[in-house]
Amino acid sequence: MNKIQPDLFIIDLNFKLKKKLKLNMLNNQRKTYIITTNKNKKKIYLFKKKGFKFIIINSLKYREDFNFLLKKIFQLGHGRILFETGLTFLNELIKYKFLNNLYLFQNNKKLMKNGSNNVTAKYLKSLRLGNIVKVNLNNDKLYNIRIK
Repeated sequence: MNKIQPDLFIIDLNFKLKKKLKLNMLNNQRKTYIITTNKNKKKIYLFKKKGFKFIIINSLKYREDFNFLLKKIFQLGHGRILFETGLTFLNELIKYKFLNNLYLFQNNKKLMKNGSNNVTAKYLKSLRLGNIVKVNLNNDKLYNIRIK
């Protein structure tokens, strides 16, 4: 991955990215797209000057919205996508069956009320966590789940 830098897609629907990012330094090494619903022309112009590219969408609530976004990404030449995501987005990807393989990391610490997860991960919880991948993760677990 060091020699071949994949394109980076950032989903920031409300376009809250700060103007000064360490990410700005990567734009000469890889294409970076911002996916947003926000049409703030001034802010978009500032980010475009730094080399960012944009995909403007109406929303990301329904299956049709995800289809539209994935088709746009496919039209840019990407047939495979690696998502690094939070639970809300992951749950939607599972719900709409947009995943083939899922690698899920599970921390060995019980966060309890120190965790910040207020999401109902209904679809994620329905998956069977069977195949543990053997890697050195300090007692954390990595699951490889094949989605049907």
